[in-house]
Amino acid sequence: MKVKGIIILMYLFNTFFSFSQTQDSLAWIMKERAKVTTKEAAIVFLYNQSNRTEIDGVYEYCIGELRQLLRGGDYPAYKTDRTFAVALGGAYNDVGYEYNYNGQADSAILFYNKGKEVRAFIKDSLGVANIYMNTGYAYQNQARYREALEQYTKAIPIYLSKREYKILAGNYNNIASIYNIQGNVKKAVYNLMLALDYYTRVNDKNGMAWIYNSLGYVYAQQEEWSLARDWYGKGLKLATQSNNKETLALIFNNMGSLEKEQRHYDLALSYHLKALKIRRGFRDVRGEVMSLNNIGNLLIITRNYPRAELYLNDGKAKSVASGYVEGLTKCYINLAELNEKCGRFDKAMVFADSAYNLAKQTDNLDQLVDAAKRAYWIEKQNGNTLKALFYLEESTKLQDSIRNREIQKEIYKKQYEYDLERQEQTFLIEKQKKELEVARQKRVRNVFILVLFFALILGTLVTRNLIQSRKKNKIIMHQKEFIEDKQKEIVDSITYAKRLQYAILPNAADIDACFSDNFILYQPKDIVAGDFYWLERVGGMLFFAVADSTGHGVPGAMVSIVCSNALNKSVREFGLTDPGKILDKTRELILETFARSNEQIRDGMDISLVVIDTAKWGPMAFELKWAGANNPLWYISNRQVFELRPDKQSVGSSDLVESFKTHTLCLHKGDSLYLFTDGYADQFGGLHGKKFKYKALKELIVANQNLPMSEQRNHFLAVFTNWKGALEQVDDVTLVGILV
Repeated sequence: MKVKGIIILMYLFNTFFSFSQTQDSLAWIMKERAKVTTKEAAIVFLYNQSNRTEIDGVYEYCIGELRQLLRGGDYPAYKTDRTFAVALGGAYNDVGYEYNYNGQADSAILFYNKGKEVRAFIKDSLGVANIYMNTGYAYQNQARYREALEQYTKAIPIYLSKREYKILAGNYNNIASIYNIQGNVKKAVYNLMLALDYYTRVNDKNGMAWIYNSLGYVYAQQEEWSLARDWYGKGLKLATQSNNKETLALIFNNMGSLEKEQRHYDLALSYHLKALKIRRGFRDVRGEVMSLNNIGNLLIITRNYPRAELYLNDGKAKSVASGYVEGLTKCYINLAELNEKCGRFDKAMVFADSAYNLAKQTDNLDQLVDAAKRAYWIEKQNGNTLKALFYLEESTKLQDSIRNREIQKEIYKKQYEYDLERQEQTFLIEKQKKELEVARQKRVRNVFILVLFFALILGTLVTRNLIQSRKKNKIIMHQKEFIEDKQKEIVDSITYAKRLQYAILPNAADIDACFSDNFILYQPKDIVAGDFYWLERVGGMLFFAVADSTGHGVPGAMVSIVCSNALNKSVREFGLTDPGKILDKTRELILETFARSNEQIRDGMDISLVVIDTAKWGPMAFELKWAGANNPLWYISNRQVFELRPDKQSVGSSDLVESFKTHTLCLHKGDSLYLFTDGYADQFGGLHGKKFKYKALKELIVANQNLPMSEQRNHFLAVFTNWKGALEQVDDVTLVGILV
């Protein structure tokens, strides 16, 4: 079985002990295969033979046979025969690997999924993790990076539980490669450092060398040449110690590319020659062709044309012999340039045409552009204006295609994920759910307003009865009892209104389902409050907010209903996910509601709104977006308090109306978030009857970071109660803590 080299990614596959084979091994296996009478037995036999054989042709034969046997076949026998199940799971995995290696990722994923089903049935969790990793790589080959990251992430807890640190390191390296492709250098480096840590734990010098090389590659892409050289140097030292030829060749190759970018051509040539020598030693034909092309290109740049032609002709011959089409295309492009430099335009054009036609066969846009550009310059210098114009137009069109390639990949991904019929059905179901929810909210609001209306009427009656009681001393005791009864009715009514207000608040179970470690300190000044907290979950998006409506008590509670409904409508009906745009739309809806009144109402709310996309929530870190109106967001990292400052305007009528800004924040495991209204900091108390203030609140939060969230709540409540003492509570108090 030939060794497959990968530039950045490390690919996981099964390894087995091998033994010496005679040259008639293939004939022997074909003969023995004919004796096997059942498909099940054939799979076990071929799988065992293919993984014990190194003779050229035998592995390819066995894999070909397995493909035919496994295609479309379901084998319930594995549920009663564990030996067969182990072989069948391995066969599905290896056939999937071969499909993926040959660029047939869809077929690879199909076989991986079948193998995962078998591995799961026999409770081989490590085998399942390996298939997660292989499936992730197949998705990555299709540029379906979100699905690839999901598969890689699923494998992490299994590898950790099994203490398979070496494989786990390779998995983190794969994750890093995706972030590097997406241009997220920070996350790429972070995951590479995780991989390096796990390789260091098991003292795997070759793995460490591979990660050093990957770090060098990432920094070279960012043109951080000094850092890239340092990492390559560390990798080279370790690869030399472990005598890993493949890694050594790869590092020399990358160092040569780096020095070429710096125009240190002699040094670059020496590195590529070293890579070529190593690759010839272990018969890495594709790597050898790559090195020959790199050397030939450098020799062209330095105008050593005869020597360049020798290396490029060697690369051409090896590409033809091995069927390496992309390597052959690159050789033709370089030979076209060489002959152009030597003034041999007819011969140069033959190579350029050959390169162009081969690149068309492989649909390699980058090589098509290179070939078309080379043909344009040759024809232009040769005086063939029409042909030159054709190739110029082709290269321009292809460059546009390359610029649109990422957009096309995204379109392909969307088409692959969604079926139009299912999308329409889902839309209708969601629309019905939204209509039912809006109707429920309207009923709650109407009942709440009705209860408040009756409460006001009862209050008027009580007041009138109090006046009458002063005029009629003879019935003072009777009126006293009457007033007490009516007061009880008012309190009962407002208490019922409290139940209705609490209906708009998320329950503890829903919050715990989203944030496993949290606390909510909610202390209304009166029975009902203007403060409220809000939670919504739509698909993979989490929305959480703490808000302070204008006023407190019954008026504040009524405003909170309007504001909460506006938030729900912004997310559910308008489908907004950006926190700044949610607040813009919420303000618009609140103003529309109050505009129905003949009086000018300037009520609204201050708010701190967090939006989390759980697809970007990794095992060690996650990304959130935040927007605030007068209320900030505090987060704690490494026992330090950091603050995101809000816009100085409320969500409602305001003298200065601007769009709310969205802030993006990356947090790590162990960090914590704090959202709050101004009630805690503005409370009067202490020895001198002064405000508690935000500075004291920050210090209190930092001092209690080591406590669990539930104990933090109890401590914050005790401090607040002690500070307030006998004084009246000034405002509603809401303080929420969330541990990441």
